[in-house]
Amino acid sequence: PYSAIAEAFQGVQHIVHLGDIETAEVLERLGRIAPVSAVMGDDDRVRLPRKRVLTFADVRIGITHGARSLWIERIRPWLRQWRGKPVDTWNGMQADLLKLFEGERVQAILFGHWHRVYCAQH
Repeated sequence: PYSAIAEAFQGVQHIVHLGDIETAEVLERLGRIAPVSAVMGDDDRVRLPRKRVLTFADVRIGITHGARSLWIERIRPWLRQWRGKPVDTWNGMQADLLKLFEGERVQAILFGHWHRVYCAQH
């Protein structure tokens, strides 16, 4: 699989990994392709920052995996499901991301974890 990644990423100037890296080997191999900036995901064994601010072409970009607290992601949904109520762990995510980077003067926030497309202006 790494050869396919190397081929797909040929010519990129920088790789941003938003977490769930699993092992340091992933970062090492990606680093052979281009410089890598990464944040820690909720399933990672690699110790990395939970958030970072990067600057590319004078644009400040906040990066984070996007995982929320155990209460929001696991316990609360289980309780709601047990009570027969709808489960929506996405609700409030946008506000949490904005709060996480409050005061950082970021112009964009990139996050993973959710495996869904989201684009909005705030």
